Amino acid sequence: MLLELGGGMDWAVFASTLVLAAVTLGLVRFTRKLAHEARLTREENERARLAAVAPRIVLGVDNLGAGIGFVTVSNLGARPAINIRREMRFEPLGERRDIAFHSMPVGDKHQYLTPRNQGGELMRMDDLSDVAPTVVLSGTMADALGNDHHFDTSIELRAVWDITKESHRRLPPDHAKQVADELEKIRRTLETIGRLGDRAYNRFWPPSA
Repeated sequence: MLLELGGGMDWAVFASTLVLAAVTLGLVRFTRKLAHEARLTREENERARLAAVAPRIVLGVDNLGAGIGFVTVSNLGARPAINIRREMRFEPLGERRDIAFHSMPVGDKHQYLTPRNQGGELMRMDDLSDVAPTVVLSGTMADALGNDHHFDTSIELRAVWDITKESHRRLPPDHAKQVADELEKIRRTLETIGRLGDRAYNRFWPPSA
């Protein structure tokens, strides 16, 4: 009887040990999961913080008319860029430009001439987009807090140029013409008022014979 009781107690201790081990293992896994999520949250917060202060360097095109244009580099980020060192490449033409700036404020834009053709003339955008359909810009910079950033951006020149040409056709209103038209209206109104005034005057004070 004692042996049976002792065996039952040993089994209860063993079962309790298994339950305790399972609970401990569950707590360890839960703790690791919390730590992992906390680390991910910290990393996400750090990425969000860096994104909030990071400059954003983008390529574009300015249309000067008659098929002539500039390739542009702009900072459209939330903060200025510091110590910018970059390389512009016209692919697959092989033309490369080394570019460096000490600082580039938000909204700042710089224009760059197109490569030259075999005759030594600046290439028009339609011709350039045929031989160099892609413009690539890559380099390094720092934000206002001193964090270093690497950037690598590109544009499909033909698509961007087509959009730029389309927007260039929508000419801004001719403000000088608008002012001239308004002045002409005012002149005509004053002439009408003057004629009406003359008629009224002649009616009440007719000229003597």
